[in-house]
Amino acid sequence: MDPARFKPGVDARARVRAKWGLAPDAVVFLHLGRLSVDKGLLYLARAFAEVPEAVLPLVWPDEEGLTERIRAACGAQAGPLRFACYTGGPQA
Repeated sequence: MDPARFKPGVDARARVRAKWGLAPDAVVFLHLGRLSVDKGLLYLARAFAEVPEAVLPLVWPDEEGLTERIRAACGAQAGPLRFACYTGGPQA
């Protein structure tokens, strides 16, 4: 990850939360990376289903077509998932 491109900041945090419809005090877990079975994301989705007050943004290229499998693994809690594909492949 290029730290010059991805900088934390109060303004950026507020913009992203507003864009995704997240409350300022929402509990957010973030996965930033490719969606792949070998990263354990289906396990993460199942565990996330046990934390109904949390939001799970997944920022990715979906190399293995896992989006729907992740939604299914979250079951009834799939509503707080956020998927965002900002890149077509791994960062060089």
